[in-house]
Amino acid sequence: MKLASIFAIAVLTNEIAAVKVSHLPDVRPELVADSDIAAHEAARDEAAAVKKNPQQDLLTSITSDLDQINKDNSFGISFSQHTRNEHAK
Repeated sequence: MKLASIFAIAVLTNEIAAVKVSHLPDVRPELVADSDIAAHEAARDEAAAVKKNPQQDLLTSITSDLDQINKDNSFGISFSQHTRNEHAK
């Protein structure tokens, strides 16, 4: 039985090998053009550039507000900190 299986596989393998598979021709250019490389590098440079955060002014004002709130609440009444005490009132 094993011999018959091996023979059947061998016959099928020979039949598959006899079938010629044709592919479509490769119509792409052999080399990438220098202009394509330059355009790709320019796009990578632009993508890698650090852009300014459009909400930076808002974040700065929030930071200063939170810092002032922290200063106002971080200590009790102190005579040496008169201006800070007046602001905290």
